[in-house]
Amino acid sequence: MDEVNKELCNVSDPYVINVAMPPRPASRPRFSSKGQVYNDPTYKQWLSDFSEIVRREWEYDCLEHVSHNEIIFNGQTKRGDLDNYLKACLDGLVYSRVLKNDNLRVLDSIETHFFHVKESDPWIFIKIFP
Repeated sequence: MDEVNKELCNVSDPYVINVAMPPRPASRPRFSSKGQVYNDPTYKQWLSDFSEIVRREWEYDCLEHVSHNEIIFNGQTKRGDLDNYLKACLDGLVYSRVLKNDNLRVLDSIETHFFHVKESDPWIFIKIFP
């Protein structure tokens, strides 16, 4: 464990992305009456909106390896599972071409938090350590 901590301490400054929109959990694929798989259209729209905001802030090439990712959510609801919020955010980072993929070949570790603050606007704060 100490080796991992030393590695994180020696990492260069992180990339920071602020996404001023409500976090949302990833939706499960749905099946039509004919057996075709599709995604919830509201989830597709969320990914598109997320990507538009991220692309405005991201001026770098797609990252092929990331040592650590820290994602903090601030939402107005306590519904859903943290892992589904994280999945949606990682899907958005891949869709935005910030990350090449969200598998273990690209991403070594993730830290995530969810804050429930009704009085503030919702947001997503992302730190990416190369």
